[in-house]
Amino acid sequence: MCEAIAVYNSTLLVKNDFKAIQAALQVLTKHNSEIRSFGIRQSDATIVFETEGHDEVWTHVAGFASTIDQIRVPLMMGGKEWGNTEVGFEPAVQSGLLGMLN
Repeated sequence: MCEAIAVYNSTLLVKNDFKAIQAALQVLTKHNSEIRSFGIRQSDATIVFETEGHDEVWTHVAGFASTIDQIRVPLMMGGKEWGNTEVGFEPAVQSGLLGMLN
């Protein structure tokens, strides 16, 4: 799913259609209970778009590799990495005693 979103975003990015990217990500966030937030970040770490609460969900670290709860997919433009789509998911493992028991 994350790769499909990134390909879609890359297609719209070439057209500079940030409004369509924003609309699609907001709809996906509202209709998928596992997704907590989306962000579009340029390679220089500038946030271009983020859904509500993304800054609380996403841990940004340069060179960050994806985790089970945070997926980062490169956005390409002209054969070069322009930035990333960031997808924050609900935690796969609960915290506390209940998480340890599960």
